[in-house]
Amino acid sequence: GEHALRVRAADGCGNVDVRVIEFCVTADRSPTPICIQTLTVVLMDDGNGGGTAAIWASDFIASPIEDCFGNEITKYSLFRSSVAGAAGFVPSFNPPSTDGIDDIDCADFEVGTVSVRIYAFDDNGTTPDYCEVVVEVQDNMGHCDDGGSGNVAGLIADQDDVVLDNATVSLEVRATTTATLSEELTLTDAITVREGVGANGLGLAFNTDLAPATAQPSETAAQRNVLYQNTPNPVRMETVIRFELAAAASVTLTLRDAAGRLISVQEIDAAAGLNTVELTNIRASGVLTYTLTAGAFTASKKMVVVR
Repeated sequence: GEHALRVRAADGCGNVDVRVIEFCVTADRSPTPICIQTLTVVLMDDGNGGGTAAIWASDFIASPIEDCFGNEITKYSLFRSSVAGAAGFVPSFNPPSTDGIDDIDCADFEVGTVSVRIYAFDDNGTTPDYCEVVVEVQDNMGHCDDGGSGNVAGLIADQDDVVLDNATVSLEVRATTTATLSEELTLTDAITVREGVGANGLGLAFNTDLAPATAQPSETAAQRNVLYQNTPNPVRMETVIRFELAAAASVTLTLRDAAGRLISVQEIDAAAGLNTVELTNIRASGVLTYTLTAGAFTASKKMVVVR
């Protein structure tokens, strides 16, 4: 708005003069969004033999901002940096098309990350400012594998679309190439919530005593040790970390902040197969790294903790 400065000047001879300088302050640019610097998305089945994921501008907003008149800004648009950085690009707020990006795919997974810009729009018609952040793309279910993978799910219903209880299904799979079952078949509760099973979740056991005498070891222990992405991510109150081990072992799970400072250490007597660890009351925020160490096996992943 409009302001004024009163300037009074005097010399050593008793001469005094006063001038009033008037000026007006106008908003030229909206405030810079306060953004989470890194988030993770996991590709889901796109129905065409690949993976897809979507992100939204609201996912990256770490805390609210206000314009020069004290009004909270709630309008955000999200663009790939490769698009927003092109010559002649003009950011716009045009929901729902600018609310997010829904075409993250296997090509982005091959690169590993996607750089995006989040623009903030106020109601004063000022130039929108932006923050630039990174999306880590993960393919936990192997949708982008060259060999391909698949899953079968659904409900059994009668001709009136009434779901049937206690239905027994037997869905026959024929291999087109020679393969070892333990390498090709997995069972996980990473998507559906487990009910009525042990603390270590779901898993498959392959009985080698029943295998033909010519059977060969399917894989080394290191190949079957896996650390999965925590869920949910970002984290607000608590999160779950899952990992698989080829054999029971004592493992160490460490959590560090972006500067490498140690936040927590857990010593776990893990079982063979899938294990689950729940983290609560995490004493840090921002981008954290969790590392699992089991003998010679070490793996790390990142999580985002939002307060």
